[in-house]
Amino acid sequence: MAAVAAVVLLLLLAAAGPGRARPDVLREELLLSPLPAGDVAATFQFRTRWDADLQRGAVSHYRLFPKALGRLVAALGVRELHLALTQGFWRTRTWGQPPLQAPAGAELWVWFQPTVTDVDKAWKELSNILSGIFCASLNFIDSTNTVIPTASFKPLGLGNGTDHHLLRYAVLPREVVCTENLTPWKKLLPCGSKAGLAVLLRAERLFHSSYHSQAVHIRPICRDASCLSVSWELRQTLTVVFDSFASGQGKKDWSLFRMFSRTLTDACPLASQSKVYVDISPKNKVMLTDQRRPPAPSVQPLCVALKHLTSISCMARPPTSPPGLMKGSGFLPLSKAAGMSVVVLTALSWLLGGKGQGQSEGLCPAFTVTLRVIFIIHLLSQEKELLEVTPPPVSLYEAVVQGEKRTYAVYDLLSPSLFNTSRSLNVQLKWTRPQDTSELPTPVLHAHRYVSGYGLQTGEISTLVYNTHPYRAFPVILLETVPWYLRLYVHTLTIITKGKENKPSYIHYQPAQDRRRPHLLEMLIQLPANSITKITIQFERALLKWTEYPPDPNHGFYVGSSVLSALVPSIIAMKEVDMEQSPLFTSLFPSSDGSSYFVRLYTEPLLVNLPTPDFSMPYNVICLTCTVVAVCYGSFYNLLTRTFHVEEPSRGRLAKHLANIIRKLRGVPPL
Repeated sequence: MAAVAAVVLLLLLAAAGPGRARPDVLREELLLSPLPAGDVAATFQFRTRWDADLQRGAVSHYRLFPKALGRLVAALGVRELHLALTQGFWRTRTWGQPPLQAPAGAELWVWFQPTVTDVDKAWKELSNILSGIFCASLNFIDSTNTVIPTASFKPLGLGNGTDHHLLRYAVLPREVVCTENLTPWKKLLPCGSKAGLAVLLRAERLFHSSYHSQAVHIRPICRDASCLSVSWELRQTLTVVFDSFASGQGKKDWSLFRMFSRTLTDACPLASQSKVYVDISPKNKVMLTDQRRPPAPSVQPLCVALKHLTSISCMARPPTSPPGLMKGSGFLPLSKAAGMSVVVLTALSWLLGGKGQGQSEGLCPAFTVTLRVIFIIHLLSQEKELLEVTPPPVSLYEAVVQGEKRTYAVYDLLSPSLFNTSRSLNVQLKWTRPQDTSELPTPVLHAHRYVSGYGLQTGEISTLVYNTHPYRAFPVILLETVPWYLRLYVHTLTIITKGKENKPSYIHYQPAQDRRRPHLLEMLIQLPANSITKITIQFERALLKWTEYPPDPNHGFYVGSSVLSALVPSIIAMKEVDMEQSPLFTSLFPSSDGSSYFVRLYTEPLLVNLPTPDFSMPYNVICLTCTVVAVCYGSFYNLLTRTFHVEEPSRGRLAKHLANIIRKLRGVPPL
């Protein structure tokens, strides 16, 4: 019997050996990005890929993929599911483009399989089940806040997105995200919050931030390059923005321990990849400590570039005296010992017509004032770095992300050399000098939305869409979802760009029905280069029934964010990468070509006041009515219904008893 058991054990070990491909793989990643305004964004991604066919329902064993979500996908015929719970608003103009943005509140959009006959019933059942899994108010999703977009929210995985009747989209802008939503989200992770990057997910730190967004994305993807088989991908993402200035006691320096009150000690044992990426792009001028700084760059590349402008031969000459700005027909390299202030002062003196040290009398006439200004700019660019990162990374990774070339310091938690010198990893970033706020980059595409007007009868919704690209125009799809109690006047829709009317190439409008469905407005608008497009539409406020008002009606009613989808032109050509091996910052939107990248933005949610009755009047009426009834009607009722009897005052019982005894002895009837 023991021999048989040993043989069976050997067969099982051989079947699960390293030569056999795993049916499911887990990759965990953390991206730390210093934002232009001085804040720090931390984006977690836990990506589980499962080589199984969930639609046939033949799966009975779950290893890494959560069973609750797997059975949900199989039972309701879900093709794609995207759920986001967000607290706060991502400030695109200040923080730049996010890896994956979500609107404030709760957002849910789902693509169903063509085999689903009743999509509305499956949609309602799905929202109720997700409400129980994530402890959210998704059960309030109904026909009054659900729309069917026709141009936006195309499938991100495999599948045909032409039949938009299989798509459902809903937003609950008033949903509040708290710890009870984070706890079930962490329980879906294979290692929970006990190991790996998930140990940093402490609720008391995550919710003490400027922005918090957690999401779940399920989609089918190709199993290999031939795409003959389908795998299922689950992405759990969490983005949080820390105000390092407020939390750091007036300092912008940050570290993993300062942000999360914990450090990394190991990777998740079930993960095949566990990495930490830190954005050290040249825009931040980051210096990696524990490494020798490179010497000052030679001016020879500058000479070569200027050769085409001045038609003179440039070659480096040995300096005769520092700093040796120029001599003869070519530039001289700067002395390494020369300080920055000496170089700048000498360059300024030369610009104003003076003679610097080591400068000869006969200057080349081709070196004009423009050349001198370029040379000074080159000197000023050699200033001290803004940021300092410790410890030194294991490797560097370069990629073109959202049209910009980025450089990332990579810390591989599975590398044995990472924890040789220390038992834990605590990435630290220190600002060596303040950042000039006038140099903050502006995103190519961003938007702003607000409501205007006065009174409680009419108003106007305005959306400003900015295209800051200097020479490229591109189209954008705008999706507006407005509740039914704001009655839109479509004839007042205006689109103005650079003082002229901008007619949309495509427009789809579905009017609302009172207490049944909201307004849906989709437009394809062309944005000229370096322009601001203003979209306005007027509305009228409806008067609700007194039972339809929330408990705090004077707080106002929320209107969901507008959604902008666009292919933004990229200044830097993007190379085609392997999506399976690509890290987090490629996001869910791969680039079809190297000339553009997909961006989905959300504007601010609106808070609109409606005509609200004085709910204190019923209380006053009830109090007054009860008083009148108790005092007046009660008194009359008592007078009309009571019966009165005349009763003589009773005498003493002892005297009466003695008198009856005497009367009885006399034979007289008692009293």
